[in-house]
Amino acid sequence: MDNELSDTHKLIRDTARRIAREKVAPRSQELDESGVYPEDIFQVFAEAGLLGLTIPEKYGGSGAGFLALALAVEETAKHDNACSLILLLSALSTQPINLGGSEEQKQEWLSKSAVGAIKGAFCLTEPNTGSDAQNLESRARRDGDDYVINGEKMYISGGNVANYVCYFTRSGDNGSGISAFVVPTDTPGFSVPRCDRKMGVLGVPTANIVLQDCRVAAGLRIGEEGRAFKTAMLTLNTCRPVVGARGLGLAEGCIAYA
Repeated sequence: MDNELSDTHKLIRDTARRIAREKVAPRSQELDESGVYPEDIFQVFAEAGLLGLTIPEKYGGSGAGFLALALAVEETAKHDNACSLILLLSALSTQPINLGGSEEQKQEWLSKSAVGAIKGAFCLTEPNTGSDAQNLESRARRDGDDYVINGEKMYISGGNVANYVCYFTRSGDNGSGISAFVVPTDTPGFSVPRCDRKMGVLGVPTANIVLQDCRVAAGLRIGEEGRAFKTAMLTLNTCRPVVGARGLGLAEGCIAYA
């Protein structure tokens, strides 16, 4: 097995390393003290093409894949864990659409996400069920050409700065299935009542999200009704190595600092 990085992977790693040293490192202490989302660093990532690494080329990304994203996240986490989370969220929030979305949804949401025109969040965890997707309490009820969604999510990274969320909820007549929806955050009934007080990673707030009689067009359902459990699990599985890279970069940064 050839374990050498390709030239493309090396270029992405070196680009992320340079941005982390020049743009992220000088801001890291300020971000932890202020807790303000670093929009300027998000835009730097966008200009460098780092937000579309896992998005296919036909939708405006580079299609470089999850190894490329892991390399970028590792380099960034050496200097600031919040900024590395911004990169991780670029995949976590788009992967449900990439895996199960329609062509129209991919053209609309992936292409804008790849260039940093919009931000997304992944809404699975709930107060009473955690991330147990089979036992979600959120409910989506079909009403003509729309769905009416009610539910609450917690620990949603970047939820207060997102333009849309991928929201997982029970659906169907008896709520037996799990469906997913792209929910624009300016939809009536969508609210962010609070953000959590955290000990670290303060540059990317973690939000509580509530949907109350939130009406979403049926065209924003991701895939078939009641068939999104697999989409949620595949999204988590593909992103887990990147979560590991984030921890690795943080550990490397700690050792270098010590």
